[in-house]
Amino acid sequence: MFKDLKNKNILIVGCSKGIGKNLAEAIQSFSSNLFLISRNNPNIQPTNSNKVNFYELDITKEEDYALALENLEPLDGVCFVAGVSKLAPPQLMNKKFINEVIDINLTSPTTLLAYLLKKKLIIDNSSIVFTSSVVRHSQAECSAPYAAAKMGLLGAVNGLASDLSKRKIRVNAVSFDYVETEMTKTIDLTQFKDG
Repeated sequence: MFKDLKNKNILIVGCSKGIGKNLAEAIQSFSSNLFLISRNNPNIQPTNSNKVNFYELDITKEEDYALALENLEPLDGVCFVAGVSKLAPPQLMNKKFINEVIDINLTSPTTLLAYLLKKKLIIDNSSIVFTSSVVRHSQAECSAPYAAAKMGLLGAVNGLASDLSKRKIRVNAVSFDYVETEMTKTIDLTQFKDG
């Protein structure tokens, strides 16, 4: 199924732990060349059949893109896994809190994609995958900004898919249910009810 990933250049954004790190390790097993962006090094070692390149970058800092990514090679695929699931009751939300959640889950991934496209680092016939969440359909308490960001991401994916179809670049989103990771350990699952 994944034999076509051999020797392909795959960028994973947000891979120091959790889903992103597991994804990087899985893709590496198909002899892909990994390009990893994260604030912390995931310490994934290259094998004899592939290479691993790590770029330390906080994707919310657009001013750092050019320097941090100056040696990035043209990409066959990009996976955006960086995100944060901050919860707060409505009465405790403020503009700063809402902006932080929307920035890391929506604004920064799409801004980074724009940078990669502008620099011609995504080749024709490639694939771009964003991670969304089923929380956008649930009635999870205290999750309004996170749900809004993930719903907005789906709108962005639809627009990007249309815009990039001329180059046969596929753009999709994968909507995860609850996945137990370091980020989600503190979430009270009893708050999640099907809508």
